[in-house]
Amino acid sequence: MSESATPEPGAVPTSDLPEVDAALREVADLSSVPLEEHHRRLERAHEVLHAVLDRARGGS
Repeated sequence: MSESATPEPGAVPTSDLPEVDAALREVADLSSVPLEEHHRRLERAHEVLHAVLDRARGGS
C-alpha cells in the first residue's frame, strides 16, 4: 500500500503490485455479491497474497 496517502474511507487500498490490487478489489465489494461467492473470492485473494509474500521472501 502506498504510504504517501491515506485512502478515503471505503476506498480500495492500492499497492505497487497489480496482482495485489486486483485481489484487494475482489474482496472490497463482497457485500455486493451473493454469499456463495464470498468463499471463492476470499480464497483467491489469500492465494494471490500468499504467492506475493512467498516471492518476496525468495520462495518459488
